[in-house]
Amino acid sequence: MTRISRDEEKDKVVSIMSQEEAITKAAKELGELLKEHPAVKRLQQVTSEMSRNSDAQRLVNEMNQHIEKLAEKEMTGRPIEVAEKRKLQELQQAVTLNIAIRNFQNAQMDYLDLMRKVDDAMGLVTRQSAPAPGSPGTPGSPASGGMGGGSGGPVMM
Repeated sequence: MTRISRDEEKDKVVSIMSQEEAITKAAKELGELLKEHPAVKRLQQVTSEMSRNSDAQRLVNEMNQHIEKLAEKEMTGRPIEVAEKRKLQELQQAVTLNIAIRNFQNAQMDYLDLMRKVDDAMGLVTRQSAPAPGSPGTPGSPASGGMGGGSGGPVMM
């Protein structure tokens, strides 16, 4: 086994720290670019509008509470009554017709689409420079002590 000298170890730590600083700097620059993007500005605007719209907030809260109630009933095996299903449909219709909520949902979708594109671009770069899944030293490969498998890319939820 080859021993690494203290100087070599120190150089590795300094190198990693400078890489992290470069990554952090690039992330801040990306943040600056993003805050000027129309999708980000629109989401900030409609979020502010939603925070001042008590009717829209009440409607969203009521629908979320009703959905939680129905989910709890479903998980415990209790029947969901026709009236409860009807109320959910009415709430969904009211949410759909509320212009403030619709504007918020549209802005949120545009923002998420932008973030997906950014994530895809970063994933494309990291997948090009990363070793193939299952190759020695790759997390999840037998050589790394993993259980096998591995997607080769970031996990998205």
